[in-house]
Amino acid sequence: MKKLLLSLATATAIVSPVYAQHYDMTQWGAGRGYTEAPYFRYEAEPGHCQSYSGVYLPQSDVQTDLQSEASNQQAITIGSGGYVEWKNDSGAADGVTLRFSVPWGQTARVGVYGADGQLLGTMDLNTDHSWEFCNKIQGSRSYKPEIYSIHVYNPDEFVRMRFDETHTLLSREIRRDETFRIAHISGAQVTVDFLEIEKAHKVEFQEGWVRWNQQIESDLQSFIDSHQGQTIYIDQEYVGVWGKLSPGSCILQGRGIFYTELHWEQDGAGFNGFSGQVKDMALTSYQNQRYDSPDHGPNGYGSPGKCFNGSAGYVENVLVEHFECG
Repeated sequence: MKKLLLSLATATAIVSPVYAQHYDMTQWGAGRGYTEAPYFRYEAEPGHCQSYSGVYLPQSDVQTDLQSEASNQQAITIGSGGYVEWKNDSGAADGVTLRFSVPWGQTARVGVYGADGQLLGTMDLNTDHSWEFCNKIQGSRSYKPEIYSIHVYNPDEFVRMRFDETHTLLSREIRRDETFRIAHISGAQVTVDFLEIEKAHKVEFQEGWVRWNQQIESDLQSFIDSHQGQTIYIDQEYVGVWGKLSPGSCILQGRGIFYTELHWEQDGAGFNGFSGQVKDMALTSYQNQRYDSPDHGPNGYGSPGKCFNGSAGYVENVLVEHFECG
């Protein structure tokens, strides 16, 4: 890390690529990969960005190298005045998702800028959901790093899972053929893996639905219980949820991934006995460990569980982040 900090302090690079375009998801052949994704990925790599000012982390599969966990095992680290810039060749977009890493325990802010220098949106970055520290013990079938790892800093352990993602809605669309950039605003250095852009899908309220827009989060389940068999339109940008939700025969309809987010605040979270429908929303939790590791770390550990438990329902246009794996 000290060598990286020194590099940021002493050198920057502005590079013109061979070509600048969104990442080709179809390159692996017909029918392979998520080729019909609603978003387009722009990689922070020479040859896949128009220019950058920062430190390029070349391809590496050495686990102690941060970029070993990045897509294509490459990334660009930006500090004060740093940026990564692309040309939009995929179509108008006002929703962005950033895959990033910041140093353990630190925070930063970045901005998305249009060709005219206009700030279109900001993202506050932290390590709340990244950085797992693992015992330096030879792995085995019964003692694996993915089982004995915890989101608590320990300099004597090796670290992994150093990247996280966040998304935001822009104040206007990035136009096709417009040059845009992700730029450092304040705080710690930021390692950029990629930026994904898309036209944010928004669902408007329809006749026959019932609207839920109360500020008291604990009322949501009781509202669901009293409106079984109906479509409940969650007309809120952010809803904190305590405990499990059981949709029953309801359709829980959000305004869209960039417009409605349900965030679970405690253990035993997620959808329980799921048999209804969940559409058009982001689902997150406080979860900051990938695995349940009761034997490793202070005070044990309680998992918020899986997002969908006992699932036999229907999910459409939903983003799920920060729940237990598996």
